[in-house]
Amino acid sequence: MAIRTNMTSLAPRREQFKKVITLLSGGAGDRIAWKDGKLTVFPWDSSIDDFILSAARKGGGRNLLFDVCEQVCDLNGGSLDNFYSDELNMVLLTSRSLTTDGYVLYKSNCPNPGCGAQADEKIKVPDELEPVAVKAADWSGYDLITLPHCGDMVQIRPLQLRDEKILLDRKADQRAILPDSILRILMHVEAVGISKETLGKPDTLEQLTIWYNALHPKDSKFLDEQERAHAPHLNTAIPHRCSACGKEFTHILSFDQDFFR
Repeated sequence: MAIRTNMTSLAPRREQFKKVITLLSGGAGDRIAWKDGKLTVFPWDSSIDDFILSAARKGGGRNLLFDVCEQVCDLNGGSLDNFYSDELNMVLLTSRSLTTDGYVLYKSNCPNPGCGAQADEKIKVPDELEPVAVKAADWSGYDLITLPHCGDMVQIRPLQLRDEKILLDRKADQRAILPDSILRILMHVEAVGISKETLGKPDTLEQLTIWYNALHPKDSKFLDEQERAHAPHLNTAIPHRCSACGKEFTHILSFDQDFFR
């Protein structure tokens, strides 16, 4: 006897339950592939879990989140290298949420040593996560800031996955000369000038490094903070109040072992 089902459609789940999201960058990484910032995300299912397990058995992992991103969304002919790295969490969290009616499930842990209470939580993604640095439709891909101490104007850009791959592939001797943490800050910088009209691209990484190392501490801190603030992303720091002791704390949605569970 043939099977009988209550389902009204037998189309593959990837097609039935996919979701179109709007990238906070407006799709500036590739305006043709991700026109108006639209990107189709597919639900996370057992095939993604199998993909992760297979990658782990092969000794992979350094680029795992990038590879998973490619599996759970339709890049529509665009290159993953052009994807803004801070938007990666939006894609992965949305895909994960499609398996649980649009919510990401997690446990909050009260950090109060005298309490330590745990609670089952859920949050709707991306709707209930605060969008940060949403870009206008005509955004050029760059932002302009002015350092508070020296007054230099700096043109900065968000990092793309091609930049993250460069950081991952660096050798130990390169890291000894220039730590990843500093290179990450410098990779955001496109041009420096004393005014908008005099902005100039650094001739070499060495020139940019010398400029950065000469900055007043107030300026170097401001540069780092502004680079983070101008990168389009979802704020995954979720405020909570413990129902047991009343302590207020923040839970960070991160791609740890629990996320891939």
